[in-house]
Amino acid sequence: MKNKLLTALLGASLICGANQLKGQSKIQTIDVSEKVINFSSYCKSGKISIFEISEHGCQPCLACKEYLSDKNYDTNKVDIYYCLITKNNEDLKGHKYENRPSNKMWSYLEGCTMPPYVYIFGPTKNPVRIINGFSPEKMDETINTLLKSLNYYQEDLVDFKKK
Repeated sequence: MKNKLLTALLGASLICGANQLKGQSKIQTIDVSEKVINFSSYCKSGKISIFEISEHGCQPCLACKEYLSDKNYDTNKVDIYYCLITKNNEDLKGHKYENRPSNKMWSYLEGCTMPPYVYIFGPTKNPVRIINGFSPEKMDETINTLLKSLNYYQEDLVDFKKK
């Protein structure tokens, strides 16, 4: 009797766990230390792409990452990338924020003045919004609007070759 009960409980927990993981957002980490990336090369047509520019040990960056993870966006509609501009915590020691090589480069090339920086791309792989700092309200507003508009997105909507 105990074995049957244990088997039933184990089976139920596995099914619940599998259903809970289905479609949840998965955050991919990209090492962007000492380089700047072409964001649109990571974007996929028909999906929303979110890039969080972060550095090791940055508390607002970690809060932003946790917030995005907790939103459980459907992975069929949203991709999330966590882009680390530092190699490790050693990059941070002995440098004021503005004197860190990675921060100087990102500030100069991309205008990132203080992480986290959140880049949001729409389903056409074009940038929709850049958010400086951790701002849940701005992220939610933009992402929710894009999610609603995904119903209207069709990659092959118009064929100019046909008459």
